[in-house]
Amino acid sequence: MEEWLIRTHENKIIGPFSKDHVCALIMKGELQIEDEICRGNSYWFSLHEYDEVKKQLGIELPKSIYRIDDQEVTETETETVEVHESVRRDSKPFVEAFEAVEHTMVLSTRSQEEVKPILEQVKPVLTSRPSVEVRGSFSSIEPTSYWRGLAWLLAVAVVVVTFIMLRVMRA
Repeated sequence: MEEWLIRTHENKIIGPFSKDHVCALIMKGELQIEDEICRGNSYWFSLHEYDEVKKQLGIELPKSIYRIDDQEVTETETETVEVHESVRRDSKPFVEAFEAVEHTMVLSTRSQEEVKPILEQVKPVLTSRPSVEVRGSFSSIEPTSYWRGLAWLLAVAVVVVTFIMLRVMRA
């Protein structure tokens, strides 16, 4: 027997109920459209997910109780295009001509002149550079790393020579 839980719109979990009992609560209108239901060890779904209710419980929500519109709910989004102030001022007659048609705006940059800096207006920025003094020569390997590597090489060489001598003495 399947057990079902109900999470109310007040975020209270009640149950477990049998599938038939949950269907009866829905048909009587004791649950609200914001309430969610869940089969044991499954996922929660809301009563406003009509397809999921029909798939999981095999019933359709009563239209009189839950005020279901026959029309499909669609959400639309309009996009607002922001135009830079200089473009808006310079091409005002051009924009006004196209705003009248279904609130559509088309902008052209043909009327905009290419901005070129004048050499007299451009001033070089002088930055102070710190003086860096290099003393001595630098090698690519630090001295401690060099000696540590040499020590490892010597240790490995001693182990190899000892191993060879022991093999020769046994033979």
